[in-house]
Amino acid sequence: MELKTRRMREVVFKKNLALHAKVTASSSRTQVKPASLVDDDAGTYWASTDSALTPVITLNFKKP
Repeated sequence: MELKTRRMREVVFKKNLALHAKVTASSSRTQVKPASLVDDDAGTYWASTDSALTPVITLNFKKP
């Protein structure tokens, strides 16, 4: 069953729909950028500031 689930996940997430989106965030730590969320690099990340209790991430797409 786990193999079937893995294959399904690979098919569903094969194309990264957010890859070219413009990303903004309500807060970010100084050393990281919201754009890191969609840069297709598993080694980068985004993080809000420690004081942000409910951070918001917004993705804007060129097309619906």
